Amino acid sequence: MKLFRGSTLCSLAMMGFCIFAATQCLSALKEQKRGLRRFEFTEPHMGTMFKIVFYASDESSALKASRAAFNRIAGLDHIMSDYLPSSELMRLSERAGGPPTRISDDLYGVMSTAQEIAQKSDGAFDITIGPVVRLWRRARRQHELPEPARLAQALELVGHEKLRLDAKARTAQLLKPGMLLDLGGIAKGYAADETLRVLKGYGIDRALVAAGGDIAVGEPPPDMEGNGWTIAVASLDSPAQRPKRYVALHNAGISTSGDLEQHVEINGTRYSHIVDPKSGRAITGRVSVTVIAPDDTTADALATAVCVLGLERGLKLIQSIPETRALICQAKNSELQCSDWRFPATRDQSHDSPVCDATSENGIPTRIMESVVHLQRADAYCRRCCVVACGERRCAKDRFLSDRRRRRSLR
Repeated sequence: MKLFRGSTLCSLAMMGFCIFAATQCLSALKEQKRGLRRFEFTEPHMGTMFKIVFYASDESSALKASRAAFNRIAGLDHIMSDYLPSSELMRLSERAGGPPTRISDDLYGVMSTAQEIAQKSDGAFDITIGPVVRLWRRARRQHELPEPARLAQALELVGHEKLRLDAKARTAQLLKPGMLLDLGGIAKGYAADETLRVLKGYGIDRALVAAGGDIAVGEPPPDMEGNGWTIAVASLDSPAQRPKRYVALHNAGISTSGDLEQHVEINGTRYSHIVDPKSGRAITGRVSVTVIAPDDTTADALATAVCVLGLERGLKLIQSIPETRALICQAKNSELQCSDWRFPATRDQSHDSPVCDATSENGIPTRIMESVVHLQRADAYCRRCCVVACGERRCAKDRFLSDRRRRRSLR
């Protein structure tokens, strides 16, 4: 009898969080008594690995729900990608400088939320950043800073006030020719939220969706009633160590942004992949921001905004938005400085016995614990991840290799 569906692979993706979950034999038996079984599915989308964990009554229902969820994610990618020339987002950018264009409800919803956060953050989050981001992507590939003249030219096209939305007509207008939209700081959060919505349509509300460092959770697992999905936040100063901070969440979103993995060092200076829309410069120094919000769309965008704003201004932004919480850490002069706003207290996990130990491809040790979802971004996948259930030890190394071959075949 299979207690797990999908890969047991510990997925480590872009900055901030690695996600994994495991259930021991006793928990599995309790779930079956309640008529629910735990299923887990993983697929590559939007440049990262999407992992879906949920509880359903039978395998057939789980397969149908997961297929619908991944189809929804793939559809959103074709709407919001700035890598696909045929995406709705890129077609809209091609009409920059022209009249208003009617857009889909999905694209309008994401852009509307983005504009709200742009205004609240004084432009620290800005989806018109596309022209500047393109220059910094090249800089990371070439290990050369963008030319000042080209950067200044690109900045002329940036500014959330240059994007107009009409709620009644459902249209968007880019006011200057050459403008380019980039939803990289919000699209995965929206996709995670939408995945939960699709699963609810199939009667599944006990679910978690992880897209790199963006996590959306619904109702808690059956054995965690009144509590939630337990999420461990890795420390910026010691990401290789067992996390010291855990939070329990349900019906919420949590997102981490920073430069742990996505960065480049040029002339001795460390530059993040996150760009300040006002200056056009990639942020420097080590930073990690974790935001909790009622939905992952909001958490995703706010985490990016706070990275740009820094500690003091970032906390002020979080304090101004109801039902949001944040943990902000910066490394300065070899010292780690952390501040938070209403971030949940640390939960002691010393009583949790690890089901197994695993070591990721970049040498970061990880642990799988009872009813724990542990998140940490990194551009790697576990070489070896084992689960013990009902006395059976199963390892995911072979599944990792097959998943890698599958991703290669999709390119």
